[in-house]
Amino acid sequence: MAHNRSVTAKIKQVILLTSCASLLLCCAGFMTYEYFTSRTRLTNNLTNIANILAMNSTAAITFKNADDAAQVLSALSGQPSIMEAAVYTDSSKLFASYVRLGERPQFPLQPPSGGSVADGSAISVFRPIELNGARIGTLYLRSDLEIINARFRSYAGIAASVMLISLIGGYLVALRLQKNISQPILSLAKTAKHISEGQNYGLRAQHFAQDEFGQLADAFNKMLDEIQRSEETLRAANDSLRASEERFSRFMTNLPGAAWIKDLLGKFIYANDEACRIFNSSPSGVLGKTNSEVFPPNTAEYFDMQDRTAVQHARGIQSIETLFYENDRHHAIFSKFPIFGEEGKPVLIGGIAIDITEQKRAQDDLEESEARFRTVSNAAPVMIWMSGANTVREYFNSPWLEFTGRTLSEENNDKWTTGIHPDDFGATMKTISEAFEKREPFRLEYRLRRADGEYRWVSDHGVPRFTPDGKLLGYIGGCVDTTDRKRAEDLLRQSHEDLEVRVRERTLELARAHAEVRQRDAQLLEAQRKRFADLQQFTGSVQRAQEDERQRIARELHDGVCQNLSGMKLSAEVVEDKVRDVDSNLYRVFRGFVKQCEQMIEEIRRMSANLRPSLLDDFGLVVALQLLAKEFTKQSGVDVALNMDTITRTEINPQSEIALYRIAQECLSNILKYAEPTYVNLTLQKDSTVVTLRVADNGKGFNVAEAALNRSAEHGFGLISMRQRAELSGGTFVVNSTPGEGPVITVEIPLVEEPQYEEESVAR
Repeated sequence: MAHNRSVTAKIKQVILLTSCASLLLCCAGFMTYEYFTSRTRLTNNLTNIANILAMNSTAAITFKNADDAAQVLSALSGQPSIMEAAVYTDSSKLFASYVRLGERPQFPLQPPSGGSVADGSAISVFRPIELNGARIGTLYLRSDLEIINARFRSYAGIAASVMLISLIGGYLVALRLQKNISQPILSLAKTAKHISEGQNYGLRAQHFAQDEFGQLADAFNKMLDEIQRSEETLRAANDSLRASEERFSRFMTNLPGAAWIKDLLGKFIYANDEACRIFNSSPSGVLGKTNSEVFPPNTAEYFDMQDRTAVQHARGIQSIETLFYENDRHHAIFSKFPIFGEEGKPVLIGGIAIDITEQKRAQDDLEESEARFRTVSNAAPVMIWMSGANTVREYFNSPWLEFTGRTLSEENNDKWTTGIHPDDFGATMKTISEAFEKREPFRLEYRLRRADGEYRWVSDHGVPRFTPDGKLLGYIGGCVDTTDRKRAEDLLRQSHEDLEVRVRERTLELARAHAEVRQRDAQLLEAQRKRFADLQQFTGSVQRAQEDERQRIARELHDGVCQNLSGMKLSAEVVEDKVRDVDSNLYRVFRGFVKQCEQMIEEIRRMSANLRPSLLDDFGLVVALQLLAKEFTKQSGVDVALNMDTITRTEINPQSEIALYRIAQECLSNILKYAEPTYVNLTLQKDSTVVTLRVADNGKGFNVAEAALNRSAEHGFGLISMRQRAELSGGTFVVNSTPGEGPVITVEIPLVEEPQYEEESVAR
């Protein structure tokens, strides 16, 4: 019967049979391949998940923290196919477990150290948990095959549907478009082959038309979408793990100091870059090594002793050590401490080291500056004292001790008050206490016992000392013996009383007595002027000593610390260029170090300029004021209008130059802190006799009379300091201001009459 059919029928029959057979074989082959590859892929995915969980469980087993291990396994709740999981110790003891909701656990009693086991309904994976190459436990995962079975059933249904539709549609299509039957099948088979060979699940089957083959292609593509999403999820988990490790590495690398961890055998198991640097070694020269393999014998023995002490006493210890690296001696605070395990016993030894070389050098400089101050203080013709913020006087200069005839220990801690006359004690201590509470200057007179036992009247003047941020450091003051003046005043008063009684009887004698009184007044005034001149001279000496000290510290910062930092920066840039194409992480570290060096150099230069701008010594007052105005604008954002005449070094002496600069600096500093202006004007003009500095702004202003009366820390002390600088240079100081209107500060200092080239050269 088949032989009697027409050729068309035979062709249609051949096409139908061939197409159906080809499609059947293709589906069967693909489903067979997909079944086995799905099982292999599931096994690989479980292995990868097991590897990740094994790595994350290392710390939990090491520190015997079952809660951490259980928390790690709880992440499997996002994997519905995993039936159960467990962490075993190296003795095959169950340490932590996870069981899918509603599942009955079937944990193995003796898990193998590795590999996978498959049965008809599930796949089990075993992975070793290792630390430093040694096995410390086993991770067990068990997953069902429901995903594979469901997918296989879905594919089987799709294949059956395709076969049925192909038989019906093939006959109709074969009438005219036999090639449309084979082309989609071949395209789908080609896509499946490429995916099978290249494992590239980003490929998709071509969609030819909205028919059964198009639906097959869509179903095939949806299957590939699901596979691709699974791989992306796994990739995201791996990326998250790497990010966590990178965060720890960045934290330890950017720690402002050296950090390391050792095991109880004394071997380094971690050391950041700073630790390797101060140990004069590379990471490979430190990790896995002991102190004796890294440091000289004496140093290694001392560090071993510290490690043993920290472990034995179960507490941290600190010490200041000196190390030699980078061709210089460095001081650092070393802190070593035990790291406890789950049982409360030390399992590791941690350590950090903070470099304090610069702080120690600054402390040495401060002590040297303090010694200079004491030398100047002891040479001054005034009894000088200093107190802390608690009102207790803790320093007295030599003139004070010579006056009282007592030692420094006998005067300290308010023992000096035993020398105050009993009648003056209460009022004196009350005035001092009230001044301390208000943080304002004070001036008082009281009787103080001299070394020979005589009580002498002294005039005591104290002013507060503040940190740049306004914190009270204490007071500094000076005393002057005023007994002779007071006796003269008493004598004068007695003379006036006698003259009033005998005025009518002894007019001529009164005239002579009045003349004598005027003469005594003149003498007393002259003596007072002399004492004031001595005090003014001392104040000027202190200010000059302060300026010399500022200049020295500024020069040391600029020529010493700044030059050393510049050398470090150049060395770092050389290394940075060498490692640019070798190690990107190391290059970023050196790039950050170079930027930190640049910031430190800029900060030190700013500090040096605030202490003593080099432009003032090199180019004079005008250039220094221009730089000062520029820095003010940079900090506040407010422009400074400048109006300056040219002033040569022969027209003004160095002391007046410094005084004008410091007054301008104080004015701009107060404007920045309190005024909130939008406009500032700085004028420097000269005529035939004087040079005039004028600073004005449109800020809030203040009450000049109230500030002078109260001498508050905000305005009064600054006004006193500026006025003293102007008067020490033979000039005048005037302030005009009211609240709500910007102040105008005017300073006039006389020009030098004749150029004094030799004196100016010596002064500079």
